[in-house]
Amino acid sequence: MTKTKILYSAIFILILLNIGQWFFLGSRRHKPPPRDFIIRKLNLSATQITDYDILIKNHRAAIQATTEEIRVHKNALYQLLKNRNQAAEIQLFAQIAEAQMKIEKLHFEHFLAIKALCTAEQLPLFDELTKELAELFAPPPPPKH
Repeated sequence: MTKTKILYSAIFILILLNIGQWFFLGSRRHKPPPRDFIIRKLNLSATQITDYDILIKNHRAAIQATTEEIRVHKNALYQLLKNRNQAAEIQLFAQIAEAQMKIEKLHFEHFLAIKALCTAEQLPLFDELTKELAELFAPPPPPKH
């Protein structure tokens, strides 16, 4: 087989793979990012969108800081695998649980802040949105094996 035939075969295979990927990705249901979904669902005004973006920025910073706390506590916990210390383990488990609860509280307060952005006319839309929040922010399902 000549180099030209190998090259053409490789190009042909790559084209088929790209077409296959395009069909596979095109067939999957695309969900809009949560920000865009909420903006559209609540019919937010330009001013509300600006305020919402500030809420998002602050929320992400708070979540990131708390996630970092969890990471630090988990690293300390796993260091105890070398030399067990039950009192330290209990304390670290409590600190991890407290930080996890803090994250959930931050999420809840974030949505209360979004609700506060809503006008009286948008509040029924917000109430409808609350039915979809758990699904909207749920982690992706585990891959099927």
